[in-house]
Amino acid sequence: MKSINKVLSLILSVLMISSILSVCVITSDALTTVVYGDYECEKIDSNSVKIYKYLGTETDITLPKYFGNITVVGISDSAFEKTTLNSVTIPEGYTSIGDFAFYGATNITSVKIPSTVSSIGMSAFAFMEKLNSFDLSSASSLKTISSYMLRNCTALKSITIPSTVTSISSGAFRESGLESVTIPNTVKSIGDNLFYGCTSLTDVTLPKGITEIPEYCFYGCSAITAIDIPVSVKTIGNRAFYECTSLNSIVLPPALETLGARVFYNDSALKYVYVPNTVTSIGLDCFAPMDIQKQLTVDCVADSYASQYFYERFVDTTDYLMGDFNKDGELNIRDVTAIQEYLVATYTGDVTDIQLKIADVTRDNNLNIRDVTRIQEHLVGSVESL
Repeated sequence: MKSINKVLSLILSVLMISSILSVCVITSDALTTVVYGDYECEKIDSNSVKIYKYLGTETDITLPKYFGNITVVGISDSAFEKTTLNSVTIPEGYTSIGDFAFYGATNITSVKIPSTVSSIGMSAFAFMEKLNSFDLSSASSLKTISSYMLRNCTALKSITIPSTVTSISSGAFRESGLESVTIPNTVKSIGDNLFYGCTSLTDVTLPKGITEIPEYCFYGCSAITAIDIPVSVKTIGNRAFYECTSLNSIVLPPALETLGARVFYNDSALKYVYVPNTVTSIGLDCFAPMDIQKQLTVDCVADSYASQYFYERFVDTTDYLMGDFNKDGELNIRDVTAIQEYLVATYTGDVTDIQLKIADVTRDNNLNIRDVTRIQEHLVGSVESL
């Protein structure tokens, strides 16, 4: 009798194991999938798999880390696309989340990315309309925020980007509900369309090292009233601030070279702009239409490209002489003395923002002794132009 019970126990154990494992299915391009319980998995090698598809009926799940001695290392492309899940927990140990992995999973409200994830694919969490919490605070292995990753997540109001991230790709936050974003200074490049159509965005801090604000970056961000552009920016792309209808003033960075086409098109609240003399190209209809041009107060440097640009478009400008700190229309030793007095807090006159801008001849957005030295060098002829 005991031997019979042992045999029955052995049979039951085999049946239980076989109920978890299924026969491998070979698909095109040598993709191999294996079913473990409620999960169809993409086989990576003999010891690891990725979640390929959820076959179960539960609506609140925690993804598995192991199937026996098989390790789960990530989530395949489109694995949970348009799923009806209400919640999903991604465990530590997963290293990748594929393209479109949770695209259109409209019932999920929160996602936390574990520290081990180093790769998140294109549109991985796009069109998750109820997603109101996306936690990247622990994602210490992540270096890139992918294209359209959170596109159209209209319930998402804020996001914390970890300092490990060095690049943010095109359209990552496009048409999302973001209201406030701080991009850390570790980020060296941002993609076009980044905040396209983010109509609730009011506050954004850009990283100090970027050299370009790419095209369509803030297109249609109708709630934003002001933005600090880093001094490192040399190019602002086409339509970058197109129809930012609440933007009322803009201070362009001191070493800017290129303004693209229709950068400030239809920015109906824009009243003031300072354009540095480093700008050598302004694209078609940059400050159009005509009623916007008429309402603008423009400060620029005399005989600069910008001065000529606005003159040809019948826009009144106030032209300043670069380095003319005391605003007497001449650049001479009196300006050197006035700046030195300002730096040691003995200058008795009022100092405006525009005075600080035109005296910042080193264009580092910081008036200091280096500016004094450069003006002195210019006055004695060792520096040709400012």
